[in-house]
Amino acid sequence: MENLSGVTALLPQLKVTGKAKTYVIDTNVLLHDPQSIFKFEDNNLAIPVEVLEELDAIKGEQSTERGRNARRVHRLLQELLPDSRAMLEVDMGWSGGR
Repeated sequence: MENLSGVTALLPQLKVTGKAKTYVIDTNVLLHDPQSIFKFEDNNLAIPVEVLEELDAIKGEQSTERGRNARRVHRLLQELLPDSRAMLEVDMGWSGGR
């Protein structure tokens, strides 16, 4: 498991305040309930790039519930994070095994 201390140093908005926790969301959680991103109340939410890549691939499934839910999640994230492309281009200083 990667040490997240470097991530919180580079992205101070991920620092835990008070009793807030940081939850790392898996693709299956988002596919099961696209609204789940709103159910973590006063906690922090982290969505790995790999999850975004998986959702991007799945949203092409035209006649499946998985495809519909992946498209819903994509739209929700675009509304919540209109400038998300800039966040994805942050150099984290380490290669994630690629």
